[in-house]
Amino acid sequence: MFTYPDNLVGSICKALLPWSLLTVLCLLPGNPLSAQDAPAAKAPAAAVQYKVLPTHPALSGDTPQARLVRNRVAGEIRQLLRGDLSWDDDANKSKFNAWYGQYVFAAMTQPGNFATLDVTRQKFLRQDLGTAKVQAVHDHLAKQLTLPQMTTIVRGNFHPAVRYNAMLIISSLNNVEVPTTGQRVPPIPLLDALVVILDELKNEKQMDAVKLAAWIGVLRHVQLNRINNQIPANALQMIRDISKATLSQKEPPATRSYSGHVWMQRRAIDVLVAAGTGADAEIVSQIAALTSQADVPMSLRLTAARALGNLEYEVGAKTTPATAAVKLGALAAVVCRAEMERVENEKKALEQASQGTGFSGMDDMMMDDEGMDGGDSESMAEMFGQGGGGEAGLDGGGGGSNLSDEQNEELSYTKRMLKYRLFYVQRGLGEEIGKAGAVTKTGLFAKVSDAEKVQLQQIYSMLTGILAELEPPEPEEGKPLVFLDRDQLLQKLRKQVRQLEAVTSQAAGGAQAKSDDGALPGVGIPRANK
Repeated sequence: MFTYPDNLVGSICKALLPWSLLTVLCLLPGNPLSAQDAPAAKAPAAAVQYKVLPTHPALSGDTPQARLVRNRVAGEIRQLLRGDLSWDDDANKSKFNAWYGQYVFAAMTQPGNFATLDVTRQKFLRQDLGTAKVQAVHDHLAKQLTLPQMTTIVRGNFHPAVRYNAMLIISSLNNVEVPTTGQRVPPIPLLDALVVILDELKNEKQMDAVKLAAWIGVLRHVQLNRINNQIPANALQMIRDISKATLSQKEPPATRSYSGHVWMQRRAIDVLVAAGTGADAEIVSQIAALTSQADVPMSLRLTAARALGNLEYEVGAKTTPATAAVKLGALAAVVCRAEMERVENEKKALEQASQGTGFSGMDDMMMDDEGMDGGDSESMAEMFGQGGGGEAGLDGGGGGSNLSDEQNEELSYTKRMLKYRLFYVQRGLGEEIGKAGAVTKTGLFAKVSDAEKVQLQQIYSMLTGILAELEPPEPEEGKPLVFLDRDQLLQKLRKQVRQLEAVTSQAAGGAQAKSDDGALPGVGIPRANK
């Protein structure tokens, strides 16, 4: 048993976790990563004791002799994985079991190795399991050694980072790996691992760090199941039920922060999309309703919006592709209104600050979806239609701009936020490209009936028009480029937003939206660090 101060957990987790999950884990109540939000401690934090697996004496330490033994045994293990040594030899099997059980896996629980857990995990999955050429050796390592040991760690009194890492390994286990030579085909996940993943998601006493990794695992399984079709029907229904329950739970458990809960709800939506709704029309209505709920974070609304283009719509159900398109159009208007409101709030805050009226706390405020791409498959480059780095085309930067640096910064931020959010709506709507006989349809365009297509096309055209305004102006020969500043851009967008509000309101059967700027209140707040 190893004992150390609890305040070491924060620095350890920062070194371990991928950035996409670090923010979420920081927000879990009780996690030392969020210690800056808690009152200053009056006394040193009590020591926390976590279990540690012992390493084999001959393999531990940094002496020349220990390194020599490790290198020799590691070479023999590689020979077993390649099939160069006999797997039928009991002595080889014993050495194989000891290497992983008393060195590789034990080292993952040692505090001195926490900073490199992510690297160690990836190396194990790729260089050990991923390159095993003998299926019997691979199966023994995956099913008889790795899964039982990682399950023990996940359910034991080990450090949260160690348990999180163990569940990520479980989530990555395969029955058949990606071939290292020849044609590359997707792996076939290990179904025994899915059983453990679902057990821990249902376990009310399991810590959220493990559940975060479990959501990653179940999403991987259902995504690959669309290719392999190996998950039994009853297991798929269990996955749907767990996801629906998470989505329906408005308030997080006492041990979970609200932001961490929203992250799990967004993964639940992704899982439902990948798993398929089956004959459950309630799932579609449940996700569609989220896009219209002003009391939920924008990140959750946008994840739901993107999902609407990939759900299965039952004939005669309450939610149809046409009604989904109306909800997406309305959400696009809310996104624009939110940015307009954020800008106005920012101006007021800056004015109050300059007048010394006591406004404070601005540096601590962020858009609720500032880091919402964490865990999503789309990259920022894809959202902005770019293939590489940089922000070219998002603002008035570059030589000869008529905007000041401050104006350019304001404009760039607004364009990024609008593009970032509207991207999710656009993905939900989809598109129809090509000519007769060779038409490619995505999103709702692939699901809407011919009778309802006109309405979808109208909303799509309006959204496309708004996005076009976010692109840089076209150069004219002999004339300098003139960029609109942020206020001019938003003023130009107001008319288009009003038209979109009117169309979606009328299609939804409501009264026509008012023409004043407060028709749809936004959800934005001042930009951080401005």
